[in-house]
Amino acid sequence: GSASTEFGTSLEMAPSGAVNIVGRSNGYSTLGDQDAFVVRLSYTGEPAWIQALGSDSADWALDVTPANDGHVIVTGRTKRRHAQRVDGFVVKMDSIDGSVIWAKEVGHEFINDHFYDVKALGGDGYLLAGWSGANVMGVNEALVMLLNEDGEKQFAFLLGGPGDDDAREILFGANDKL
Repeated sequence: GSASTEFGTSLEMAPSGAVNIVGRSNGYSTLGDQDAFVVRLSYTGEPAWIQALGSDSADWALDVTPANDGHVIVTGRTKRRHAQRVDGFVVKMDSIDGSVIWAKEVGHEFINDHFYDVKALGGDGYLLAGWSGANVMGVNEALVMLLNEDGEKQFAFLLGGPGDDDAREILFGANDKL
């Protein structure tokens, strides 16, 4: 960490033995109050790279998973000062140096969207889970979205009822194929 405050929210081990950790930080923040951060540790525990991602306000990285091609996929939420809403984001990062390969924000004007979890689906893209404030059926709806390998939306759907709903984690059964 830095001399300031960091919160780790998720970690995963890459096939190479490296460990990717994501969260939010005041110390690595370059643009706003808090930035999302991604740290890659080598298999010996030494930092390979540290990358801050963010806007002019509060940004959080909430999950990380190995990409289908060995890179890193990070998801979370972003909030810009001028926009009175929270948008979900997903970023594909180079596993060697942490540079951004592509980044996508998901959100609609006047609606909050947020991603908690991401899973790689073999060569078929990435499944995201979170919530949307679309208020179609209730207060918030669970949001599930599929992105292709280039980060382009393939489909999205909302689940819920009259209350507040969200999707926090994607689980696959023992017989499910990815």
